[in-house]
Amino acid sequence: MKMTRNLLAASALVAAGALYGFALAESTPCGGKIRDSPHRSFAAKPVAFVINNTVIPPGGGLTVNDVTNATIRGATEWNNAVAGVDSASVNNSAPRGFIDDGFNTISYEDPQKVLSNGTLAATYVAWYNSSTHTCTTPNLGTLTFNDYRNTDLVYNNGLKWTVPASPGSDTCKSGCTSFPPRKAQYDIDGIAVHEVGHGLGLDHSVNPADTMYGSVGACDCAKQSVTSCDSQTAQNLCY
Repeated sequence: MKMTRNLLAASALVAAGALYGFALAESTPCGGKIRDSPHRSFAAKPVAFVINNTVIPPGGGLTVNDVTNATIRGATEWNNAVAGVDSASVNNSAPRGFIDDGFNTISYEDPQKVLSNGTLAATYVAWYNSSTHTCTTPNLGTLTFNDYRNTDLVYNNGLKWTVPASPGSDTCKSGCTSFPPRKAQYDIDGIAVHEVGHGLGLDHSVNPADTMYGSVGACDCAKQSVTSCDSQTAQNLCY
Protein backbone atom coordinates (compact mmCIF):
# COMPACT_ATOMS: atom_id res chain seq x y z
CA MET A 1 0.00 0.00 0.00
CA LYS A 2 1.37 3.39 -0.92
CA MET A 3 1.60 5.67 2.08
CA THR A 4 1.55 9.45 1.98
CA ARG A 5 4.38 11.00 3.94
CA ASN A 6 4.35 14.14 6.04
CA LEU A 7 6.92 16.01 8.10
CA LEU A 8 5.86 17.82 11.25
CA ALA A 9 7.54 21.10 12.14
CA ALA A 10 9.74 21.03 15.21
CA SER A 11 8.39 20.75 18.73
CA ALA A 12 10.80 23.01 20.58
CA LEU A 13 11.83 23.56 24.17
CA VAL A 14 12.98 27.11 24.79
CA ALA A 15 14.79 29.04 27.49
CA ALA A 16 12.61 30.57 30.18
CA GLY A 17 11.08 33.85 29.05
CA ALA A 18 9.91 32.46 25.71
CA LEU A 19 7.23 29.87 25.12
CA TYR A 20 6.45 27.74 22.10
CA GLY A 21 3.28 25.69 21.68
CA PHE A 22 1.08 24.03 19.11
CA ALA A 23 -2.25 25.49 18.07
CA LEU A 24 -3.59 22.01 17.38
CA ALA A 25 -3.51 19.87 20.51
CA GLU A 26 -6.08 17.94 22.53
CA SER A 27 -6.01 18.42 26.31
CA THR A 28 -6.32 15.73 28.95
CA PRO A 29 -8.19 16.60 32.18
CA CYS A 30 -5.00 17.60 34.00
CA GLY A 31 -3.83 20.03 31.31
CA GLY A 32 -1.37 17.83 29.44
CA LYS A 33 -1.77 17.65 25.67
CA ILE A 34 -1.41 15.19 22.83
CA ARG A 35 -1.00 16.24 19.22
CA ASP A 36 -4.22 16.70 17.31
CA SER A 37 -5.53 17.10 13.73
CA PRO A 38 -4.43 14.39 13.26
CA HIS A 39 -3.36 12.55 16.39
CA ARG A 40 0.02 10.96 15.77
CA SER A 41 2.17 8.34 17.50
CA PHE A 42 4.17 5.23 16.81
CA ALA A 43 1.95 2.19 16.27
CA ALA A 44 3.85 -0.16 18.57
CA LYS A 45 6.24 -0.07 21.51
CA PRO A 46 9.02 -0.05 22.47
CA VAL A 47 10.15 2.97 20.48
CA ALA A 48 13.91 2.64 20.01
CA PHE A 49 15.82 5.91 20.37
CA VAL A 50 19.51 5.92 19.44
CA ILE A 51 22.14 8.37 20.64
CA ASN A 52 24.91 9.69 18.43
CA ASN A 53 27.50 10.93 20.92
CA THR A 54 30.40 11.51 18.53
CA VAL A 55 29.90 15.24 19.20
CA ILE A 56 28.98 16.30 22.73
CA PRO A 57 28.02 19.82 23.82
CA PRO A 58 30.62 22.13 25.36
CA GLY A 59 30.53 23.70 28.79
CA GLY A 60 29.88 22.34 32.26
CA GLY A 61 32.85 19.99 32.18
CA LEU A 62 30.68 17.09 31.00
CA THR A 63 32.21 13.85 29.74
CA VAL A 64 30.82 11.65 26.99
CA ASN A 65 29.55 9.27 29.70
CA ASP A 66 27.89 12.13 31.61
CA VAL A 67 26.02 13.24 28.51
CA THR A 68 25.12 9.76 27.30
CA ASN A 69 23.96 8.40 30.65
CA ALA A 70 21.86 11.50 31.37
CA THR A 71 20.20 11.21 27.97
CA ILE A 72 19.48 7.49 28.42
CA ARG A 73 17.94 8.21 31.83
CA GLY A 74 15.86 11.00 30.29
CA ALA A 75 14.65 8.87 27.43
CA THR A 76 13.71 5.84 29.52
CA GLU A 77 11.95 7.94 32.17
CA TRP A 78 8.79 7.52 30.07
CA ASN A 79 8.75 3.82 30.93
CA ASN A 80 7.51 4.93 34.36
CA ALA A 81 4.46 6.40 32.62
CA VAL A 82 3.80 3.72 29.98
CA ALA A 83 5.51 0.43 30.75
CA GLY A 84 8.09 -0.49 28.13
CA VAL A 85 7.24 2.43 25.86
CA ASP A 86 10.81 3.18 24.78
CA SER A 87 14.50 2.40 25.02
CA ALA A 88 17.68 4.35 24.36
CA SER A 89 21.16 3.19 23.40
CA VAL A 90 24.26 4.49 21.63
CA ASN A 91 24.49 4.02 17.85
CA ASN A 92 27.05 6.31 16.27
CA SER A 93 26.20 5.12 12.76
CA ALA A 94 22.93 7.07 13.01
CA PRO A 95 23.33 10.43 11.21
CA ARG A 96 23.11 13.54 13.39
CA GLY A 97 20.39 16.12 12.82
CA PHE A 98 16.92 15.93 11.27
CA ILE A 99 16.99 13.15 8.68
CA ASP A 100 14.09 10.90 7.71
CA ASP A 101 16.19 7.75 7.71
CA GLY A 102 14.49 5.28 10.05
CA PHE A 103 16.76 6.12 13.00
CA ASN A 104 15.05 7.83 15.96
CA THR A 105 18.20 9.78 16.69
CA ILE A 106 19.19 11.98 19.63
CA SER A 107 22.16 14.19 18.74
CA TYR A 108 23.92 17.09 20.41
CA GLU A 109 24.33 19.49 17.53
CA ASP A 110 22.20 21.07 14.82
CA PRO A 111 24.20 20.33 11.66
CA GLN A 112 21.47 21.73 9.39
CA LYS A 113 21.32 24.94 11.49
CA VAL A 114 17.53 25.06 11.59
CA LEU A 115 17.03 25.94 15.29
CA SER A 116 16.52 29.56 16.23
CA ASN A 117 18.22 31.47 19.05
CA GLY A 118 16.59 30.74 22.38
CA THR A 119 15.61 27.22 21.32
CA LEU A 120 17.34 24.67 23.54
CA ALA A 121 16.33 21.56 21.62
CA ALA A 122 13.70 20.42 19.15
CA THR A 123 12.08 17.26 17.82
CA TYR A 124 10.96 16.66 14.25
CA VAL A 125 8.60 13.83 13.39
CA ALA A 126 7.67 12.19 10.10
CA TRP A 127 4.44 10.21 9.75
CA TYR A 128 2.17 8.45 7.25
CA ASN A 129 -1.20 9.90 6.26
CA SER A 130 -2.65 6.60 5.08
CA SER A 131 -1.44 4.30 7.85
CA THR A 132 -3.32 4.51 11.14
CA HIS A 133 -4.01 2.68 14.39
CA THR A 134 -6.97 3.05 16.78
CA CYS A 135 -7.46 2.49 20.49
CA THR A 136 -9.72 3.49 23.37
CA THR A 137 -7.89 5.95 25.59
CA PRO A 138 -8.55 6.35 29.35
CA ASN A 139 -9.50 10.04 29.13
CA LEU A 140 -10.27 10.97 25.53
CA GLY A 141 -12.39 8.09 24.26
CA THR A 142 -11.63 6.17 21.07
CA LEU A 143 -8.99 7.89 18.96
CA THR A 144 -7.31 7.13 15.67
CA PHE A 145 -3.61 7.94 15.36
CA ASN A 146 -1.55 8.37 12.21
CA ASP A 147 1.58 6.23 12.31
CA TYR A 148 4.94 7.83 13.04
CA ARG A 149 7.81 6.38 11.09
CA ASN A 150 10.74 8.52 12.28
CA THR A 151 11.59 11.08 14.93
CA ASP A 152 14.81 13.01 15.62
CA LEU A 153 15.79 15.04 18.69
CA VAL A 154 18.46 17.72 18.30
CA TYR A 155 20.11 19.96 20.90
CA ASN A 156 21.04 23.44 19.71
CA ASN A 157 24.62 24.43 18.91
CA GLY A 158 26.55 26.92 21.01
CA LEU A 159 24.72 26.30 24.29
CA LYS A 160 26.18 25.01 27.52
CA TRP A 161 24.75 22.14 29.54
CA THR A 162 24.74 20.53 32.94
CA VAL A 163 23.42 17.37 34.60
CA PRO A 164 21.84 16.68 38.01
CA ALA A 165 24.21 16.42 40.97
CA SER A 166 23.26 12.73 41.11
CA PRO A 167 20.62 10.62 39.33
CA GLY A 168 17.23 11.62 40.68
CA SER A 169 18.46 14.81 42.32
CA ASP A 170 16.55 18.05 41.71
CA THR A 171 19.80 19.99 42.17
CA CYS A 172 22.19 20.57 39.29
CA LYS A 173 25.85 19.65 39.32
CA SER A 174 27.98 22.00 41.41
CA GLY A 175 29.10 25.10 39.54
CA CYS A 176 26.07 25.38 37.26
CA THR A 177 25.86 28.92 35.87
CA SER A 178 22.65 30.78 35.04
CA PHE A 179 24.17 34.18 34.20
CA PRO A 180 25.22 35.79 31.93
CA PRO A 181 22.93 34.24 29.29
CA ARG A 182 25.76 33.28 26.95
CA LYS A 183 27.22 31.12 29.73
CA ALA A 184 23.96 29.75 31.14
CA GLN A 185 23.78 25.97 31.50
CA TYR A 186 20.70 23.79 31.03
CA ASP A 187 19.90 20.28 32.26
CA ILE A 188 20.56 17.87 29.42
CA ASP A 189 18.72 15.10 31.31
CA GLY A 190 15.44 16.98 31.76
CA ILE A 191 15.54 18.23 28.18
CA ALA A 192 15.86 14.64 26.98
CA VAL A 193 12.70 13.76 28.93
CA HIS A 194 10.84 16.69 27.36
CA GLU A 195 11.90 16.09 23.76
CA VAL A 196 11.39 12.33 23.90
CA GLY A 197 7.87 13.11 25.11
CA HIS A 198 7.36 14.99 21.83
CA GLY A 199 8.88 12.05 19.98
CA LEU A 200 6.26 9.75 21.52
CA GLY A 201 3.35 12.03 20.54
CA LEU A 202 2.90 14.53 23.36
CA ASP A 203 2.49 18.28 23.02
CA HIS A 204 3.25 21.04 25.53
CA SER A 205 1.46 20.99 28.87
CA VAL A 206 -0.18 24.13 30.26
CA ASN A 207 1.27 23.40 33.72
CA PRO A 208 4.64 25.08 34.48
CA ALA A 209 5.57 22.25 36.88
CA ASP A 210 5.25 19.58 34.16
CA THR A 211 8.29 18.36 32.29
CA MET A 212 6.27 18.82 29.08
CA TYR A 213 5.84 22.56 29.74
CA GLY A 214 7.25 24.60 26.86
CA SER A 215 10.12 26.42 28.56
CA VAL A 216 12.73 25.79 31.24
CA GLY A 217 15.17 27.95 33.18
CA ALA A 218 18.94 27.69 33.40
CA CYS A 219 20.20 25.41 36.19
CA ASP A 220 16.71 23.92 36.61
CA CYS A 221 17.28 20.22 37.24
CA ALA A 222 13.80 19.55 38.62
CA LYS A 223 12.36 18.45 35.24
CA GLN A 224 14.12 15.10 34.86
CA SER A 225 11.08 13.04 35.93
CA VAL A 226 7.64 12.89 34.39
CA THR A 227 4.95 14.39 36.61
CA SER A 228 1.61 12.77 37.39
CA CYS A 229 0.02 14.91 34.64
CA ASP A 230 2.75 14.01 32.13
CA SER A 231 2.10 10.36 32.99
CA GLN A 232 -1.68 10.69 32.68
CA THR A 233 -1.29 12.34 29.30
CA ALA A 234 1.07 9.64 28.05
CA GLN A 235 -1.49 6.99 28.95
CA ASN A 236 -3.69 8.48 26.21
CA LEU A 237 -1.20 7.69 23.46
CA CYS A 238 -2.14 4.69 21.37
CA TYR A 239 0.27 1.74 21.03
